[in-house]
Amino acid sequence: MITIPDQLKKKRYLAIVGGVLVLVAALFFGSLSPVAALSQIEVEGTTGRQADKVRQAANLEPGTPLVKINENEVAARVQDVPTVASVQVSRSWPNTVVIKVVERKPVAKVEIGAQEWEIIDSTGQAFRTTKKLPDLPTLEASVKPPFTNHGRTAGAQVLGAIPDWLKKRVTTAKANDPNAVRLLTDDNETIVWGTAEDSELKGQVLRILLKQKGMYWFDVRNPRLPTVAAVEPRPAKPPKAKKETDEKCAEGAESTEDVESTENTENTDCSPSPDPSTSPSASATSDPASSDSNSPDSSSPESNTPRRTGEPYLLP
Repeated sequence: MITIPDQLKKKRYLAIVGGVLVLVAALFFGSLSPVAALSQIEVEGTTGRQADKVRQAANLEPGTPLVKINENEVAARVQDVPTVASVQVSRSWPNTVVIKVVERKPVAKVEIGAQEWEIIDSTGQAFRTTKKLPDLPTLEASVKPPFTNHGRTAGAQVLGAIPDWLKKRVTTAKANDPNAVRLLTDDNETIVWGTAEDSELKGQVLRILLKQKGMYWFDVRNPRLPTVAAVEPRPAKPPKAKKETDEKCAEGAESTEDVESTENTENTDCSPSPDPSTSPSASATSDPASSDSNSPDSSSPESNTPRRTGEPYLLP
């Protein structure tokens, strides 16, 4: 059996370690050399002026060693470009940095002044302003609580989720209620879309419903139970409150000489509410003497005068 002397083993071990150290040193110092320094920035996902803005935002100096470039810091700087929705930065050895961006896609315009609009994406984020009327749907969102911001976001999400064939027809989106976004088309149709949820199914159902002639109002908030009509259905009026009825009776009684006012109140129940003190049981327990001495004669003019509704009722 052949054995390797311990001295030979030690030499081999030192040779291997030394080789590794030399390789690491070569890589390290080589990466700091001009050969491994930044000389090119590639931008993917956009071109022209927008690509130039991305390079400017990256703020990378030519000649910087690639090992010293922090990809996350570069991505954070590029993310500040308004038109950039997302970004990814990587190093391509020996001398290139690659920046991949996804640009924001416009879905609507929001009027912010006289002949001035903001362009927003499907998240409701504005990324450009213009004074030239864009060929995009107009988004009208509530600015009142509790829907101050939710309406704009919901409307933008719906406009980003509807099918392409419908996007070409929508002229206005109304998001006064984020749960009931409405779309107005170029054919005077009103579509109650609701939220962006189930947009694919809603689009399929709506495409079938639009084939019905004479229908201009469509509710697909629940695409499995849609509603169509020629005009927007109006909710039934709630019953009049008791206070309103009493006021109407009082006005009618004060103008009994006016025939028109009397006709307006003849269908209103103006009978006074029963008073426990005037019930038969209360009369039976009252003092007969007091009743005889104070009650007016039934034949007197005073007893025949009608009592106006709303006046306090005094027991005789």
